[in-house]
Amino acid sequence: MAERSRLSQNSAPEIYQLAQFSQSQFGEGTLSSYGWRRNREPEAAKGILQLDTLAEDECLAKTSDGIRRFRLPAGHHFIALYRSLLDDKSYGPLAGDALVEVFLGRDQRDKAREVLEKTIAKYGDGTDDARKKLLKQIIGNWGRFGAAETVPAGQRPSLPLAFRNATNIKLTATLVNMDAVLRDVITYLESNPKEIDSSKISPQEIAQRLIDRQAQKYIRDPAATWQVKLSPNDKHRDTETNVELPLNQAGAWWISAEIEGGNSFKTLAWIVDSVLLQKDVNGRMQWWVADAKMGAPIAGAQVELFGYRSVEIENPLPKNAATMSFPNASPAPPMPMEKYR
Repeated sequence: MAERSRLSQNSAPEIYQLAQFSQSQFGEGTLSSYGWRRNREPEAAKGILQLDTLAEDECLAKTSDGIRRFRLPAGHHFIALYRSLLDDKSYGPLAGDALVEVFLGRDQRDKAREVLEKTIAKYGDGTDDARKKLLKQIIGNWGRFGAAETVPAGQRPSLPLAFRNATNIKLTATLVNMDAVLRDVITYLESNPKEIDSSKISPQEIAQRLIDRQAQKYIRDPAATWQVKLSPNDKHRDTETNVELPLNQAGAWWISAEIEGGNSFKTLAWIVDSVLLQKDVNGRMQWWVADAKMGAPIAGAQVELFGYRSVEIENPLPKNAATMSFPNASPAPPMPMEKYR
């Protein structure tokens, strides 16, 4: 490929092809088969794997001898090759966009911003304002929640938060009316729908229902509103932290967050005071209610069981949803129940 470029007197098309080939062989994309970029521990990302410390003439790539960090001459390094094309009217936009993606892949958003701003100034915002929108992603204030662990009553949940550039976040906690959620599930199944919508029969999907603009039906008045100061990393790098909720009452809590000068996002945090345990004992199902923190059975707890099954009916009639509901008091020790067949 290098010889082909030389014989073509370093024409823009040949340089661009050489840059693409070099990137495919020596770029960070060669590490994707290792899956190492997902869920990395902070310590594992240090040293050789610190992408944001790579110089422009360095590479971090998968070789026949494993993952190696090494240098390439400018005539073969894709970054230098892309930079040499930035002023070319035909290949400048392509080279600029490619270079931005290279720096984003290296977690070097400050360099990606520099190239992107120059590319916009010279060649415009791109198709459907793609470059303008990407620039906003880099320099704007952004945040998102990670998955929160369920905690027992009396303990405050801690929400994983990833953010960029932001310095302040406003949060609101609202208790979800899970009784109303469960009533709607039962009512839906008792209506004998032609086709069962799985999203409507799983109480765990309540977060998606709230996102789908059913919030007013299930949430109550806000129980807590507070703000947290944030300390973002420099160079537009993402920062990860945890936000502790100022509450420990049992329930499903709908957490709304608003980044100052940025986006808004939501998540669901669970605090539980009891759990329902199930066990197969000699062909019969046994249920009992236990304390979520200590695991001790709760005497006299009231349990209402509701079940359904799809019954096949010959065409052209649809399936039939058969339901069953019965209450039971769960004393201590637990009482076995006959399996519903």
